[in-house]
Amino acid sequence: MSRRPHVLFILEFYYPHVGGVETLFHNLINALTRDGYRCTILTQRFDASLPVRETNGSAEVRRIRVPNRYLFSVFAFFAALPLVRRADLIHTTSYNAGLPAFFSGFLARKKTIITFHEAWGRLWFDLPFIGKISAWGHYLFEQLLLRLPFQRFIAVSQATARRLEEEGVAPERITVVPNGLNYAEWIGEAAPGPEQPPQPVASDESFTYTYFGRAGISKGLDLLLPAAAAFAQHYPQGRLQLIIPDVASPITHWIKTYIKEHQLEEQVQIRHSLPFSELISSLKQSKWVVIPSYSEGFCFAAAEATALGIPLVHSNQAALAEVVSGYHAPMRTFSVDGLTDALLRAAQNEWRFTPYRSYPMQDSLQQYCRIYEDILSPTVEKSSA
Repeated sequence: MSRRPHVLFILEFYYPHVGGVETLFHNLINALTRDGYRCTILTQRFDASLPVRETNGSAEVRRIRVPNRYLFSVFAFFAALPLVRRADLIHTTSYNAGLPAFFSGFLARKKTIITFHEAWGRLWFDLPFIGKISAWGHYLFEQLLLRLPFQRFIAVSQATARRLEEEGVAPERITVVPNGLNYAEWIGEAAPGPEQPPQPVASDESFTYTYFGRAGISKGLDLLLPAAAAFAQHYPQGRLQLIIPDVASPITHWIKTYIKEHQLEEQVQIRHSLPFSELISSLKQSKWVVIPSYSEGFCFAAAEATALGIPLVHSNQAALAEVVSGYHAPMRTFSVDGLTDALLRAAQNEWRFTPYRSYPMQDSLQQYCRIYEDILSPTVEKSSA
């Protein structure tokens, strides 16, 4: 191409909002602008202190204030209309940003691609913390999104690609681009992996193991707290550390209520909004990280913990089977008993070992650039002729 394209990103949330999706797009957009791309980001103004519009080099952020994430699908459509005309390509993500991105692009005759992080299908009806009506609503919304003719569906793992196919997306429209991790930020120049193998835990030893990330409906927290209580019967000095966002929600309310009702104040500690350096320090002091998810499209937490050399206790569901590496203890059955068993095996040093895998951000950037060029080359060259 004779020039770098101008990409409009329509995203439900963006930096400084914290999450795996936000991490992916913040790193990607920073890398793209360094490589000469122009980027515009349309997203929610989730905090009133954030500016409605700001520019950082070749990236411009436009924020709209909406009552909730669902109404973002409506308001973002109208806000996107004047922006799509200046863009060469629209890049969006599942879920709520997908509809306004597709329909604004359709009206402006601009090509749209979507990064799909997870496709749950019938899993919606097996998840906790969600009623039947809500589950049906989310399921039908996902089915609508999967049937829209995006130019490309980007799957963040082979597991997500398989789920997209199972839900009816044509294989030729799916490209796998694993999420990239900024390893320099996490481990500097060191290679991922531990300095020494993990050691068994004595029954009277004080230690911490950690869950960190969103308190979402698919994260298996309904399994984790009962399993932590059962594990404490064998290792009373062990403490589960929950590092979760300080957001009022039914799930965080349930967590606090469960801890209080089962008198787990000594066994479970909740922490919020740790500075990045403190988060890394806290993780390094943990015996292991636990990821009991019902499903994971990629799982930044697994890749980040592995980079730091921290063993993982995990559910082995969906993408975890391909992303997890190093020392790990997978659940043999997806249940409270299965998680308790995995925790006990970790304490007794009964680990599996998988050769370390890495997911450099530069690899993801190169793959996305190739996709942009593949989709846009004729259009961009014609427009710049």
